[in-house]
Parts: sequence; C-alpha cells; structure tokens
Amino acid sequence: MKASKYILIIALLTSFGIVSKAQGVSTDSLQHDLAIIARSYGDSVVIRWAPASYQLWSLANKNGYILDRWTPGQTAFEQIAGPVLPYSLSDWKANADTTDTYVTAAAQALHGKQMVNPTESNALGRKLMAYEEQEGKLAFALLAAEFSTEAATGLGLRFVDTAVSEHNHFLYRVHIANSATDTAQVFIDARKVLQPNPVRQVNLEPQDGVINIIWNKELNDEVFSGYYIEKSSDGKNYKRLNNQPYISSQSPDAIEANVNNYSDSVSENNKTYWYRVIGITSFADEGLPSVVVSGKGKDLSPPKPPFAVIAKENDTQSIQVNWQAEPIEPDHAGYYVLKSFEVNGEYKIISGKEPLKGSATSFIDEHPWPHRPNYYKVVSVDDNGNQSESTAAMGLMKDDIPPAKPMGLIGQVDSLGIVSLAWEVNPEEDLKGYRVFKANSINREFVQITSGPIPGNFYLDTINLKTLTKKVYYKIAAFDFNYNPSEYSEVLELERPDYIPPVKPLMKQAQILTDTVRLEWISSSSKDVEKHVLFKKKGGEDWQLLATFTDSTNFFIDTDLLYGQHYQYVIEAIDENNLRSGKSKEASAFFRKSSVKTVNNLAGTFDQEQKSMKLSWQYEGSQNSKFIIFKGAIDGEMAFYASVSGEKRSFEDQSFYLNDAGYAYSVKVLLNNGRESGLSVPFEVVFEK
Repeated sequence: MKASKYILIIALLTSFGIVSKAQGVSTDSLQHDLAIIARSYGDSVVIRWAPASYQLWSLANKNGYILDRWTPGQTAFEQIAGPVLPYSLSDWKANADTTDTYVTAAAQALHGKQMVNPTESNALGRKLMAYEEQEGKLAFALLAAEFSTEAATGLGLRFVDTAVSEHNHFLYRVHIANSATDTAQVFIDARKVLQPNPVRQVNLEPQDGVINIIWNKELNDEVFSGYYIEKSSDGKNYKRLNNQPYISSQSPDAIEANVNNYSDSVSENNKTYWYRVIGITSFADEGLPSVVVSGKGKDLSPPKPPFAVIAKENDTQSIQVNWQAEPIEPDHAGYYVLKSFEVNGEYKIISGKEPLKGSATSFIDEHPWPHRPNYYKVVSVDDNGNQSESTAAMGLMKDDIPPAKPMGLIGQVDSLGIVSLAWEVNPEEDLKGYRVFKANSINREFVQITSGPIPGNFYLDTINLKTLTKKVYYKIAAFDFNYNPSEYSEVLELERPDYIPPVKPLMKQAQILTDTVRLEWISSSSKDVEKHVLFKKKGGEDWQLLATFTDSTNFFIDTDLLYGQHYQYVIEAIDENNLRSGKSKEASAFFRKSSVKTVNNLAGTFDQEQKSMKLSWQYEGSQNSKFIIFKGAIDGEMAFYASVSGEKRSFEDQSFYLNDAGYAYSVKVLLNNGRESGLSVPFEVVFEK
C-alpha cells in the first residue's frame, strides 16, 4: 500500500509534463515545487497545476495560488486569478455534485480529519505513519483532480481563462501566494486546439473464461491519465466495464512490461465479444473510442483421460486395446489410439484421422509388431482440440523361440582396471538385449552384473587390480522382448594387469667356511616369481649383482673374497611383469684368514649295532684346544652340534637316525686363546632309497 501511494503521486505529477509535451507545451523542468499544464479549447484555455508535496499543498490551501498571464506586447505579467483557494465544506455542498465519487474523495482528502498527528509523539514510527497518511491524502486529491473538473476546481487546482479572443499566444505562471516557493510556467498557442485522440494498438489475448484487453502502455500513457474499457455482446451496444478509470500504475499483472492489461471474465467460451478502450486526459476529457477488437474465450480444459487401459493378444494375431472413461462431457469429441514400440518413445495414431466415437471403449490393432512389445495410449479429445492421454499399456504376441547363442565375445583390461567387452550382434528382429555375467574362477558360479538386458553389443566393466586372483571370466546371454534367454556364449578369459609385487624372499645368516661364504635363503612364496637376484656389496660400496636364479636354487657359495673385508648380501624376487619384491634383510660376513690349521680327512662309519655314526679326523697341533662339531642337512645350513677335548680325534653321534635329506658334518678347531680355524670339508651321509 505504501509503495502504491508513492507511485501514484509520481505518476500524477509526471503526467503534467508528459501531457504538455504531447500538446507542444513547454515547461520549466528546473521547477520542482509546482507542475503546470494548459490546453486550448478555441474559446478558452484551461490551466491545471499541482503541488509536489503535502507540505506545499498545505501551504497553498492556506495562502492560495496566484495565476499570472503574459501575452506578446506586454512588458510584464498580469495577474488573472488569485489567490485561488480550495472550497470550504459549504462550498463543496453548494457548488459540486457530492454524489460524484471523485468530488467526495477530493473533499474528504482536503477536509478529512488526520488520524495520526506527527506532533503528538517523538517516536519515529508514528511520524512515518503520519507522513504516509499525509502523502496518501495528496495522492487521492490529485487523482480526483485528474478525472473530475468539479474536483479539480474545488481543490483550487484548475482555472478557465475565457479572455483569449484578442491574442493567440499566452505564457502562464503559477505560484503560492505569500511564499518563497518556485514559480511554474507554461506556454501555449491557443490556435492549436487539441482534437480528441483514440487509444492506439489495442489487442486481445483470449484465455479460458477470460479475455485480456491489452494496449501499448508507453504510446498511450503520453496522452491519457486513465482509461475506460467498454464491452458489447452484439457488436453495436456497448457497456462500460469500469466505473472508475483504469490507471496504468495499477496494472501489476500486465502480460508484458510495455502494455496495459485489463482482464474481463466471460461467462461463456466460444462466444464472440467486442471491446473498445477510451482514454481520459488530465483535464478529465474523454478521447475517441479505439478501434473495436473482438474475440472468444478459449476452452483450455481438457477432458478427463481414459483409464484402466489394457492390451491383449487375440487368437487372430491381433491385439485388442480396451479402456474405461468417466461420464462424457458435452464437448467431448471422441478418442484416438496411439502406438509406440518404446514406452517413452514417439507414439503415432493408429485409429484413423477422425476420432473414435465418444461411446467407444475398445480398438483392435490388426497389425501389431510380432517380435517386440506394442505400447498403447488412448487419448481423449474435445471439440476445441484439448486432449488428455491415458497411461501406456503393453501388448505382446506369443513367442517361445529364444535368440541364438551370442558369438564372438572379446575383451581387454586396461591399466585402470576397466574391462571393455564386445561381441557380434544377434540377427533376431525381436532382440531386446544382453545380460553380462562374471566370475573370478572358471569353476565358480557366474554372477549377473547387468541390471537388465542391455542394448547394443558393447559393455564396460571395472575390476579390482589389487588382488592375487590373476584372471577374470565373462559370458553373455541374449534375450528377446518376451525375455526368452539364449544359450550362454563361450567363456572369455582375461588376465588382470599385475600391480602387486612378489613377497620378499628371506635371507638366512651367512656361513663362513675355510675360504668361502655359504649363503642360503627362503625363496619368495609368490606363484608368479620368474627369478631371484642375489646382490653383494663390500664395505660402504654400492650393491653389485652377484647371481641370478631362474630355478628353485636356494643357496650360493661366494668364492670371490678378500681377507679382512666385511661383506653384505641381499636377495630380491622379480615376477613375470617385472615387479620387484624389494631387497631382503641383509646377511653379513667378515672374512678373515685364520692361522689355525683346519681338520683334515674328516670321515665317518655307521655302527649297525649301536645305531650311531662314528666320526674321525686328523689334526696336527696343540692339545690346548677343543674340537667343535657342526651338523646340518646336505646343502643346508650347518649349526653347532657338540664339542670334544683337544686330545680326541673322534666323535660318536648317538642321536643318528634315518631321514630323507641325509646329513652333513664339519669340524672346527677352537684354541684356548679364542683363535679358531675354519670349518673342515664337510662329510656327507646319504641314504640309499
């Protein structure tokens, strides 16, 4: 409400300048206190003015307006009216038609009691309410003056100059008496009598039960302050639809931004109505009627759609479509039956160019597709072309023959684990699509990975590459529109790209012999290992390749040694895809030459009676020593087993027993001062099988 008041005031004040411009009247655009316009009627000139604010209006209502006139040849303005004051209440009753709405509105705005007094409170909200009330009064007063000569005269905003017979050109000015307010002025050529104008560019926009009368806003608002809309049911006799003028600023529902729009409700669609628009100026003059436009309300309400639609195969190789419908409306024109081979596809009419009768409840499709679904819709139409359609119903012809077995299944796996599958397209006309199945083992159950039959002959799948399962298996089956399945295709085997390195081998402790170092390890447990690589480094030097093993060998004897050096050894596994396990933990050896002689001629005999192994050896040296016996598997790691005093040259192993791998013995000399010899040459015991 507040915004509309301000818009109204601005529109009313602006209309003065606009109308004057349309009449060829110049105004002083720098004046803001008052606005003035004038119009020539040949024998008189009517001058209209308006204050720009409530404060100015209050001042003018107290002091009155002074109207001056200048004509060519005069040296100064002469006062022709003033002070012009508004009517008192008794003047309104005596001089104006108080039954006129605009007259009563003007009197009420002028003399009505103010509901909110801004001096009674210091509260900002109350002062704003008072300000809005004052501006509202001014707005109603200016509105009344626009459309009623009596209201404009009673408000002191209008004067008729009848002394115009001797001159043709006049300059009028108006100001508020006894005040320092600005003076507004207007020039007019009295010979240019403005002829009534019609409202231009009037059109209609018919709708359901409504006809919108629209006319150009910018073009017509330059001339008119408001509009009357008139209607005829016979094209001859017109009746005014609005008692009060239609104002452009009161048109929030305009169809377009640059048009005025008046909506007229019509009681009957498809009946012709005639309309014309008449403009009214700021001088309360009506213009000429516009061109007459005619139109009919449109019935845009569709009939109720058919329901319970079903489609069944007949014995005659046809499909019968049945439906139900609500009671038929008076304007119902009938039904169309539409068909498509996809539920959301394009439907085409199959029931003929003309609609079926409104009483129809069935239709027989004599040419259904035998190898694919037939989808049907029933459309209800009325005389105005409005339609409503049913939901789709599917009809199928009987088909027990499955598609052929899919052929040519191929595929590949990329580095991201995306599997691309392709195959040959089946030749059947009723082919619906394919289902894809997958397994991680040829002996496991295949699982369907498609939610339903997929069209085309291509499918993308994704698989996990971080798994020890090296292969993946696929097969497909074809389905027709009756969901008859084909045989499975041949199984496709694909290998996963290998991104998992092999398990690290385990390096055992290095064994230092007389002039060699024996190295042993436990090979990687990964099945795809292609080789083991042994590395060696001396002191702080870089690793050097020592040996490569492509078989099951799990030991190595290093003979390339220098006395007094530290050596480190590691081993690494490499699989078929050249993925490396990483180096094992290091095995270290410090190789030094011993000055202690080693044991010679280590031998042994088996005592059948005692079930023991008797070892003997030769050694020339001090008796301040002892002999350390080592025992282990052949080609295996030697470990401390027993010791005997330095005067002995034999040892009996009473824990000797048969095994598959056999045994190996070796003897080392350990002097009392801690010096030791290297291990003797091993004596090996092998059992015959």
